[in-house]
Amino acid sequence: MIKKDHILRFTNLSQFTSLVHGFSTRFFGSMPPSHPGYQESLKHFADALGINLENIVRMHQVHGNAVYFATDKDEGQIIDKTDGLLTSEK
Repeated sequence: MIKKDHILRFTNLSQFTSLVHGFSTRFFGSMPPSHPGYQESLKHFADALGINLENIVRMHQVHGNAVYFATDKDEGQIIDKTDGLLTSEK
């Protein structure tokens, strides 16, 4: 794991310059959708990643084994009851 600018990134994925990925740290604030500052925290994180907030696909993690294959139709959505997201979209 690499930590830079308060974002955690996988070392092996960081070699792909066209792949944007990262895990937020407490620096960005609380991220549960029920938290009052959630939207601001998510926007701050998206800006730090250099991506548009509307393009993010999020998930409601349940700590199981379900993986969802996301497409562009899922942009801005929260995928329920899943633990991983994959895509072939840019």
